[in-house]
Amino acid sequence: AMPMDVSGVEAITASVISGPATLGGTVTLPGNGTDTLVFDNLILPLQGDYVLKFDGLNARQPVATTTFNVGPPRSFRFTKVPGDAIKNRAFALGVEVYDPLTGLAIAPTTSIDVTISLAAGTGTLGGALTRTLNGGKTLDFPNLTYDQNGVIALRVSSFGFPDAVTPSFMVDSVVMSFSAAPQRLPVNGLFALSVDLTGQYSGRPIEPEPAMDGTLSLVSGTGNLAGSLVATNVGSRITFAGLSYDHFGAATFQVTSPDAPTATSAAMNFGLRLEARLVGDSIVSPGSSFGTAEVRLVDASGLPWTGNAPLVDWTITDAGGQQMQAGQIALTGGVGTISPASISTTGGYTLSANVGAPVSSTATLALGVTTLNLVNTPGTFVALKSVRVNDSYSDSVSALAPASTINFGLLAGTVPAGLSINGGNGEILGTPTQPGSFEFTMYADLGSGIAHPIRCALAVFETNEREIVPGRDFKAAGNFTPVGPITESFTFTSSYDNITYPQGSNFNCRVQYYYPDFATAPAVVPVYIHHRGRSFDMGDYDNLGAHLASHGIAFISVEDYQSFFDGGASGNTPNTTYDNNAEQGMLSASAFQEGVLDWLAQVNAQSGHPLYQHVDAENIFMGGHSRGGGATQASQTRSQPYVFHGAEQPALSLRGVVYFMGFDLRSFNTTISGSSNVYPIPAEQGRLPSLLIAAENDRDLFYPICDQFIERATGPATFATIYGACHNYMGDTTGAEPDYSSQGIGLPYITRAEQQERAFNLVVAFIKRWAGLDLSLEGLLYNNELAGSQEVGVTAWRNMTERVVVDDHQGGNKTANTLGGTNTLSSGTWTTSGGVYPTWGSLGTLGVRHNILTLSGGGETTYTSKIPSANQDLSQTRRVIFRIGQIDQAGLKGFDWVTVKLRLTDKQNDSATVTLFDRQNQYGQYLPDYVGSGNNYFDRFVEGNVTLETFTQMNSNLNTDQLDSVEFVFETAQGAGRQIYLDDLRFE
Repeated sequence: AMPMDVSGVEAITASVISGPATLGGTVTLPGNGTDTLVFDNLILPLQGDYVLKFDGLNARQPVATTTFNVGPPRSFRFTKVPGDAIKNRAFALGVEVYDPLTGLAIAPTTSIDVTISLAAGTGTLGGALTRTLNGGKTLDFPNLTYDQNGVIALRVSSFGFPDAVTPSFMVDSVVMSFSAAPQRLPVNGLFALSVDLTGQYSGRPIEPEPAMDGTLSLVSGTGNLAGSLVATNVGSRITFAGLSYDHFGAATFQVTSPDAPTATSAAMNFGLRLEARLVGDSIVSPGSSFGTAEVRLVDASGLPWTGNAPLVDWTITDAGGQQMQAGQIALTGGVGTISPASISTTGGYTLSANVGAPVSSTATLALGVTTLNLVNTPGTFVALKSVRVNDSYSDSVSALAPASTINFGLLAGTVPAGLSINGGNGEILGTPTQPGSFEFTMYADLGSGIAHPIRCALAVFETNEREIVPGRDFKAAGNFTPVGPITESFTFTSSYDNITYPQGSNFNCRVQYYYPDFATAPAVVPVYIHHRGRSFDMGDYDNLGAHLASHGIAFISVEDYQSFFDGGASGNTPNTTYDNNAEQGMLSASAFQEGVLDWLAQVNAQSGHPLYQHVDAENIFMGGHSRGGGATQASQTRSQPYVFHGAEQPALSLRGVVYFMGFDLRSFNTTISGSSNVYPIPAEQGRLPSLLIAAENDRDLFYPICDQFIERATGPATFATIYGACHNYMGDTTGAEPDYSSQGIGLPYITRAEQQERAFNLVVAFIKRWAGLDLSLEGLLYNNELAGSQEVGVTAWRNMTERVVVDDHQGGNKTANTLGGTNTLSSGTWTTSGGVYPTWGSLGTLGVRHNILTLSGGGETTYTSKIPSANQDLSQTRRVIFRIGQIDQAGLKGFDWVTVKLRLTDKQNDSATVTLFDRQNQYGQYLPDYVGSGNNYFDRFVEGNVTLETFTQMNSNLNTDQLDSVEFVFETAQGAGRQIYLDDLRFE
């Protein structure tokens, strides 16, 4: 037989001889004048074995194929799509072959050629556009380019496969600009600078993929810049972290990149901090002497500035702003003293010390003169709601006052300008007109000349919150030399069981402490009192003690052999009732913490003691690990008036509390209502500032025992999960807990040193924020500066007066939010009838509810929460905030297969959408990037926190005083169903 050319008048037809289905597609082709025809559009719709024949009208005989098998269908999907690409710069595209029936990735049985082409766009696509997939499931196209600005989409095609088209993405030219600089950056302290990336063509934030590099350098200034000077973008921002600069005054910086024009910053001010601490009494009777004020001009490390500095001017003014005294002092080695004269007129006064330009820093102390007989000094502490300048304000101290209070008044200091005190109910009302960090003391009048002090801190932020400095970090040891450990015995009578300790001549009652060397440290320092966990010893926390002391904080660890087992370190056997009934032991341990308060007062007045006149009694913090955390919860409960044995008890004078994997006393039935042996623990936590630290792989205090503290916060609270951490690594020597991997709790995958540095960083920041009222740390603790971190996940309750809660999901009706607006879900199922937490003990009595959404794979789901018209003006807020978590059917956590977007829409239907996490282009700007380690990353809630400015940059027409709805848009991968849980959706 010889090949023959077939003319166009002839036709060849393909058909099925045997097989489960008929042939579709282009089954007949005309002759093309050659001896070959290619049938390239034949379709067999069912799997199975087939034999085909090809025949024509004038053919002598048909030809049949051999038997061949048609396997399951195959399609393409994308594993990598650029968020934004840069004009004429290489970007990458990833494709994967999968079975559209099962959603599973699958390798083709033979090699295939895969081609990328333009589906939308008018420019030229460059690079290797055809590649061969041989033996694998995925194929990358790593060096594609495009030569125009605009929106494009790409098509992937291969013989025998249906085409797939990417979502549209932007190709643009990048413009870099510095983010707004803080009001003051710290000299010799760590900080971060960022440049925002904007599209020249689009005018909106752009997220280059692959990431682009930037290099930071100093343009002008007399100091030296150090730190990480090269960085890559995360999302639409390049952040240079770990920076330091060693001189006060103005400095200018620039960022260069091969992918964008150079950006130069405005002048940024680096400042020293003037601090004032009173050694002695701040509230006195008429004509009596105040203590002496130590004034220190310090850098960010707390060390005195020994270089040249201006003189310090100081004044004392009354509550009306009238100047009573004034003076000027020179600093020697950065330190000086002010000795106020006595004042005969009762009232509140403020000592202000000021150092002028170019340093420009002010420190204040609240002073008071009174004839009242003060009880429970120095008084309870409350962090009043924060506010932005010129916004209306209202808060009250009534919850901190004893039940017998008659009225309220100002005892020391001055309320911020524009605010006033309602003496009848303890409210602070008005509109603050000046930004600043303010402290003053009120009194609750108990009658008969007796009063209870209430110490108040109130932060008034600038409208743009320039007080906040990003990048603060305290992982490394500070610059003060730790002294310790020192062990001493003490005695006290427990407020819980009225027993005087120690019991018997063979017992000890001891503390172990560290303090900073007072040769360079401030004269008085804040103090942190720590209680160990069960089976731990007071000496198991030396690393924490030395670290705090190096940052200017005294550390006291209490032994407490009585409340629960200490691993045998003391040689004493615990009270078996307390050890076996954990709630009683933790209340007893709280009394031991209180006993240390009494010991501190004694040694602070004991001449010759290492802590003599060095204890800042107004800045005492308490904390504990494990059961010691339960003791701390009891102490927080007692930081405002409480009832025990039928009588109101005096509140503890604490500044804040720290929980290291703390036990929650609400998990015990007896503590909920109280009994003769156990006092009640309210559902809501007190208003004291709190720091709550959890270990992701805690196999002792199981999830979610300590998670529910943040659910009940009423004061400023920070909840941090240290990824990969375990329970026992908070101690210095104890090994990890037994392996509970079978229960879904893996072994720790970070070291003890890594766990401790991440925890210590937050503890130092927390104490400095509240002891020094340092507003620069607000971002680290309360504004989700650690968003996207693979070390620590943080969610917080900032407690601002501007806060508008859209939905806390506690109402029981899932279709109505807290404001009364409607909630809808476009597909899937959802419930708000309970919490996502498994039930432990009696924590179910809290009635915690979350919004739990169950989504199927391979689709887009929109959850919408409408804002009623009466609440649509949100222009005074700066952020939209929520808590979010995710779990898949296999129990793994993370956002690896769900894209999360947040959309705001106004009344005119203008909207803006921010992608918080893109499963095809993963990075951690807003939510943590799943690293695929196989560990249970992100076991707990994390926080989403997005500025409204980010939305208005996306769409300048978006009207924030008429916001109509908040929408969450979730896009799941094929075959990857997910459960998403949300809570506390709010503007702030």
